[in-house]
This record gives sequence, structure tokens and C-alpha cells, in this order.
Amino acid sequence: MTKINRRNRVGVGNTLTIVGEITPPILTGNVDDYDPTGFEAGVLIRQDVDANNRVITGFPAPNAGELGVFAITNVNSASLDIRFQHNSGSSLVANRILLRDNTQKSLKPNDTGWFYYDHTKTRWIPANRIG
Repeated sequence: MTKINRRNRVGVGNTLTIVGEITPPILTGNVDDYDPTGFEAGVLIRQDVDANNRVITGFPAPNAGELGVFAITNVNSASLDIRFQHNSGSSLVANRILLRDNTQKSLKPNDTGWFYYDHTKTRWIPANRIG
């Protein structure tokens, strides 16, 4: 297992503990600053959508000095993607997501995206390849 430590480095041999699992209501529209009930660092979000490419533009930033790491899994069973928008002006600056190639990315059904918060960039960054 791996752990993302306070310096945002991956340490081999340690563990990353999931502190909880939440299954919010199905997304029925695009969302900015997505903050489902129970969202916190270390949580696994099991998310479903009602239409293809529902967009999430950001998540609440952790407090200064706190490590922010979470996972989101697309639990849709009908081949509908969840789309993340790169650095979208629709979310608060500190809540935005920075994505590879500076473009939006989709999370396919049964895929999981891991995000960590970079306090220097003040953005959420994927810890694994999405899209």
C-alpha cells in the first residue's frame, strides 16, 4: 500500500486509510464546489450520475496545513461518465482541479480517481491517471 505524506510524496510500505465511504444522491446536474454530505479527507465517494458527462468543477479545499486526499468511484452501471473540468472558473479558486493536458477528463464506470490537495498550487491534483 502507499501513503501520501505531509509533503505530498508517496511512501512505499505505508498505508493510506480510508476513513469512510459515502454514497451521495445521483448527480442530476453539473456541480461546482461539490461538497456531498460526509465529504472529508480520506473518504471514498461512491458517485452515480443520471446522464453522460455530468461535470464536477471542484471540491472543498482542506484547511491550511491539513493533508487532503480522497477517492471518487463512478458506480454507474449504464456506461455514463463523470467529467472533471480543468481549473474551472465556476468553482472557487482554492477548490479547483488541475488536470493533465489542461483539459477536462472523464471517469468511466467502475473507475476510481484519487485526488490530493497541493497547498502550493492551491488546487486538487489527480494522484492517478484519469481519462
